[in-house]
Amino acid sequence: MKLGHLMSLRRYRRCRRLFRSPLKAHLLIAAARRRPLSLELLPEGSLSLPDPKGCREMFHWLLEGPTDPGRITVENGLVAFDYEGLRIALRPNSEDFFVLKEIFLDDVYGINALPGPLDTVIDLGGNVGLFALRVALVAARVICVEPVGANLEVARRNVTRIGAQGKVTLLRCAVTGESGKTARIFLSARNTGGHSLRPEHAAKWESAGFEDVPTVSLADLLEREGVQRCSLLKCDVEGAEFEIFRSAPRDVLAKIDRIVMEVHLTAADGNLQELGALCEKLESAGFRVEHEPVRDHRQRLKPALMLFAAGQNQQAARLSAA
Repeated sequence: MKLGHLMSLRRYRRCRRLFRSPLKAHLLIAAARRRPLSLELLPEGSLSLPDPKGCREMFHWLLEGPTDPGRITVENGLVAFDYEGLRIALRPNSEDFFVLKEIFLDDVYGINALPGPLDTVIDLGGNVGLFALRVALVAARVICVEPVGANLEVARRNVTRIGAQGKVTLLRCAVTGESGKTARIFLSARNTGGHSLRPEHAAKWESAGFEDVPTVSLADLLEREGVQRCSLLKCDVEGAEFEIFRSAPRDVLAKIDRIVMEVHLTAADGNLQELGALCEKLESAGFRVEHEPVRDHRQRLKPALMLFAAGQNQQAARLSAA
């Protein structure tokens, strides 16, 4: 049991607004273990959790988040709540709530620093569609690409829930260096955001099989979707970013105003060479590139870092805190 959670008046007050038996819920959540837990919701319904210890991010968001989540409902296994005028539903035992914090609270992709409105935005590695939902508020069109079926289904439900089908296009495929192939996506058991084309990357959180999906190059993606100008390209593809941009022609990159990317350094020094080549490729295409330091304060290589690139006459998004 976490004493800080048990003694938190804020968490208990949230429990009073969310659960029928708030004191019981408060105690059970503070003592969450890996055994089934069921909580009765207000005004009706129940939240059944086979592994409540694996739901720490969800409990933190609901009980300590910046705003009251409003009425909680359970919809086909997803926990639905209100945030910034959106009705969002996420998987309780997953990384979904961590991603929500990254995008909406921490703004790791620098959306708040971008001049708006935006035209077409491309989201590579869309996960459950949270970036697409957030940027759709300021963009005319969002193309969201996600290869993993379970993630894409949650994204589809969220897009439908807020009525954004006409603005957000969801595609199930993998963007790689070449179109018309089949890519094997290796699944991670403990990180729903860690699925990757690279088996060693997914294995960091235990391997859980794979899914095969069709591939499309960045050039063909823009052509097929009729993109003449891309205001912003967001890329978080768990290590596949190097292949995507290594193969992208410069005339295709010239159609993109800004790029914000999470770069993964799973392969250590080998990835440092790829990072250097990536920066050189973008700079040769006319981008101004900056990224977070590759090492932390102890000089250890970071597993991931943020990279921002702005085309000519474009203002770069802010760098996340190093």
